[in-house]
Amino acid sequence: MTAVLAAAVMFGPLSAGPAAGAAKQPPAGAVVLGQLRGILAQLADEYGEPDPTHMRMAETISPALGDLRPSIPVYVVVANGHFAERDTLWPNLRAQTGTTLEIVLTRPAEEVDSWRLMRHNAELRKLGTVQALDVQPPPAITPPVTAPILAQLQAILVAHAPTDQPPTHMQAVATNSFAAASYLTSGFAPDQPAVPVYALCAKGMSDTAVSVPPGYHGPSTPPTTFCLIVLAPGLEVTTFGTGSHLPDLAKLGQVQTLAPAPAPQM
Repeated sequence: MTAVLAAAVMFGPLSAGPAAGAAKQPPAGAVVLGQLRGILAQLADEYGEPDPTHMRMAETISPALGDLRPSIPVYVVVANGHFAERDTLWPNLRAQTGTTLEIVLTRPAEEVDSWRLMRHNAELRKLGTVQALDVQPPPAITPPVTAPILAQLQAILVAHAPTDQPPTHMQAVATNSFAAASYLTSGFAPDQPAVPVYALCAKGMSDTAVSVPPGYHGPSTPPTTFCLIVLAPGLEVTTFGTGSHLPDLAKLGQVQTLAPAPAPQM
């Protein structure tokens, strides 16, 4: 972690302004924005902020950031929140904290080049056109929510729990596939038309490792939650994933709290 953060120092402050030759880029498409949002949210979660705000990005070239290496096109993505490094390589090294997380990714592969925590806001407007990455309100295409459906969704959550322990804090929200995938699955935004789905999340211990963005070598938090995306009608599970924090499903719609799972019979 220390080596990676040190590498980010070569980038100067964002207020330095774009370098000569930085051409204005066309707006990034929905799929790219979704991928960047997912990488940013995942790294923010690793730094103790499960619900980052004001997520945004700008496209530029590396010299605009003070990078002395050959010019390459990059994305600069930032978010606000309360970030803190969870561990360090050296016991006596003070963990870094900040209110802004900045990540630089190479284009077009969206590979993480560097990142840093800052105590001030980032001025992306001096780099180029700023595009918002926050999840937009979902369209009014949602499936019905009835007591029998909620009971079936609860059963699906219990059946897909990653361990034998019954899940807790089970929640469901009726939304659409585009909004659910954009928010819950590392920013993947399907290019197919949005269809009605249920997004389900719960707390449950898991022995699997958390996936991290490409190029990330920092601390990895053991997963304690899991989420599903379920097609409606038919209630077919299409996506399963784990994480270290319970997502804020209220961003996708009205949250339904499911009854706690029954204790296993002795």
